[in-house]
Amino acid sequence: MEESRKEGEERERRGGGKRGKEGVRRREGGKEVRRETREEGRKKEGGYGRGDEEGRIVRRGEEGGKWEGRGEEEEKRAQRSNDCTGVCVTVWSKLELSVQDSVEVLLGAPALIPCHYSFSDSSPRPSFIMLQWFVRSPGNSSRARIFYGDSGLQLVDNNTDYSERLEVSQEHDRSLLTIRDARLSDHHREFFCQVNGLEAGSAEGKSALRVYAPPEAPVIEVVPHGISVTEEQPAKIAVCESQNGFPKPNITWYKNGELLESSPGQVKFLVLHWRSSSGLYTVQNTLLLRVQKETKDSVFSCRVSFSVPGDVRSLESSPVNVTVHYPTSMVELWKESPPGLLREGDTVELRCQGDGHPPPAFILHQRTNLDAAVVVPAETEIMLRGEDLTATCNALSSLKTSTVWYKDGRVVGTGSTLLLQDASYLTAGEYVCEVSVPALPALHTQSSVHILVHGPPQLSSPEQEVRLEQPSGRLLNLSCEAQGFPPPSVSWSLSAGQSWEEVLSRSSSHSSLSVVSVRVGSDFSAVCNVSNDLGSEARVFSVKAVPMVTPPAAFSPAEGSGVIIVVIILGLLLLAVLGSVIYFLHKKNRLPCGRSGKQSITKEKSSAKDIVVEMKTEESVLLKAVNGDKKAPLNSDGHWSTFP
Repeated sequence: MEESRKEGEERERRGGGKRGKEGVRRREGGKEVRRETREEGRKKEGGYGRGDEEGRIVRRGEEGGKWEGRGEEEEKRAQRSNDCTGVCVTVWSKLELSVQDSVEVLLGAPALIPCHYSFSDSSPRPSFIMLQWFVRSPGNSSRARIFYGDSGLQLVDNNTDYSERLEVSQEHDRSLLTIRDARLSDHHREFFCQVNGLEAGSAEGKSALRVYAPPEAPVIEVVPHGISVTEEQPAKIAVCESQNGFPKPNITWYKNGELLESSPGQVKFLVLHWRSSSGLYTVQNTLLLRVQKETKDSVFSCRVSFSVPGDVRSLESSPVNVTVHYPTSMVELWKESPPGLLREGDTVELRCQGDGHPPPAFILHQRTNLDAAVVVPAETEIMLRGEDLTATCNALSSLKTSTVWYKDGRVVGTGSTLLLQDASYLTAGEYVCEVSVPALPALHTQSSVHILVHGPPQLSSPEQEVRLEQPSGRLLNLSCEAQGFPPPSVSWSLSAGQSWEEVLSRSSSHSSLSVVSVRVGSDFSAVCNVSNDLGSEARVFSVKAVPMVTPPAAFSPAEGSGVIIVVIILGLLLLAVLGSVIYFLHKKNRLPCGRSGKQSITKEKSSAKDIVVEMKTEESVLLKAVNGDKKAPLNSDGHWSTFP
């Protein structure tokens, strides 16, 4: 009896017993206990909720409300279990679920993700089955529900990427999730199928979605100029491009139908890829090859390989030929007409043929003629930094020629071949080849090639930071110069709202220069940024403002010399005035003459012959007085002697 009572209680715990509007009554310990009704249970639990681990199910009504309860089949099954007599044991079926590891689809096509589940046949099938679909993006640990369904409700969740693109069809033990118009954003997302069979348990599985977009057929663009066999390193032959593929496709090259593989010094590949705004890939593969004379007869093609659902496919380009330049090694000249011997006055047709390519221009000329110089490569050639280039220059002449290469008016090489190694921005420029005939100095010809060096910007000096001290209030000019191709652009940014003005901006084919003027008011920093499509560099100017100090006036030696000259002149003038005064006093007899004091001066009679007129300028008298010239002595009569 004790075992029967326990089994009955177990059945009641698992859902047995009659539970209706009036509840279920049973005895426990001799007392009759009334179990709550469904409505009372819902009120006790605090409202309505979603399904819990015991199998309660959330359903949405027509007016958006929620209610919980058991389905009719479950109620009947519970009723049957209460009607059991003796020992009643219910064995629930086991849930099994399977999904595909991955589902592949083309871009824009519908994606079909199936989910299969089953219950063991030896046990009764659950009357209520709940199925949900979830999605998780790559790199995200959380997932979002996109669909809920059971036997009475089918619900697509709002505000998800799939609210407008999702359909779920339900068949017996099978759910099919259909996503219309597959997008690139769906790629590598994981979709979870979750099935809850209440007492039968729950299970889930995930499928990864892969989206593919076949690229366009590849197109080859051959370099417009020919490739010389004199190139010592692999030269650019052609570029193969394929657009709008996903995931990133792969390009391979073929020569005469055979796969080309990388070989040091012979074959190289340069692969570039980028994504457009649509998310699709464009792939470029550049073929670099060291050509030989036999390469002129070769056929080149490229092939793009890409993935599609369940397969890997490829598309091949149209075949192309490469123009190969090789020098003429043999020349033939013969008389085309007239046949036989020639007579005076006959018109003669001569034909000349060589084995070089491109076919040379054959001109019959006198010995003194010199053909135009031909430079290979011609016109403009683009090099990468660090790359090597060999240029050739030839001019036909029957006499011995001399070849000289010039750049910016300076000689950079001699001979018909010019080798440019480890190209830098200094390598860029125009190279002029001049061919002359030494025997005839006036006979010469020339041609040129313009070299462009492709690379990121490079500042003219390596310092990344420049520190300066400048007096406050002074105008400071900051300059920034860089080299690069395409020509770099220069931009400035100053700290603390410092105002500035660009006073110079200059750009050439390989360099850019910018000069800004700043008035120093306080400490500030200025950043110069140079950039082009291949990279960027920056330089920082840290300026410290210091107080302006007025230096003392410096002593000028010229001014000191002027003062000395003025003093000397004044001294001489004073001496001249003093001498004049002494002479004047002497003339007025104010000064004693001789030892006897004052002397009288008697005028003797004299004839005209004895009259001597002495004419002296005031200046001469003054100078003599100053210089202390000696006067003539008195004669015996007491008169001054006169000079003859």
